[in-house]
Amino acid sequence: MKISKLFSWEMGHRLMFHKGKCFNIHGHSYRACVEVEGPVGVEGMVMDFSNLKQKVSPLIDRMDHSFMLFSKDDLMSVFLSKSPFKVMRVDFETTAENIAGWMFAELKCSGLPVSKVTVWETETSSAECCGSSGE
Repeated sequence: MKISKLFSWEMGHRLMFHKGKCFNIHGHSYRACVEVEGPVGVEGMVMDFSNLKQKVSPLIDRMDHSFMLFSKDDLMSVFLSKSPFKVMRVDFETTAENIAGWMFAELKCSGLPVSKVTVWETETSSAECCGSSGE
């Protein structure tokens, strides 16, 4: 059985290697659907939705109102030197695909029985990760 919960956050980023307008600093109202899988227990649930929220919220809070920046981006020195900004340094280009894969891996490592993470960068554009190999 699978259950899922929807989360949302605001975050800025840029795509260092992008040849189009996403090379520029910009932001999105992101949404993520986190799906977990497991047996239905004697209480009739795979997991209480409030427990799912409790396990995922710290990750969402880290991203919310931050600027996610690829550690190889030259802008790192600008943002990290005496900056009051909330910067989240990551080791990947900050595409929706990579964010979904990173979230999946982070939640899996935390012990959550996650089976899929879908990240919407816009109302009509999303990326989905169903496994640790970046599927």
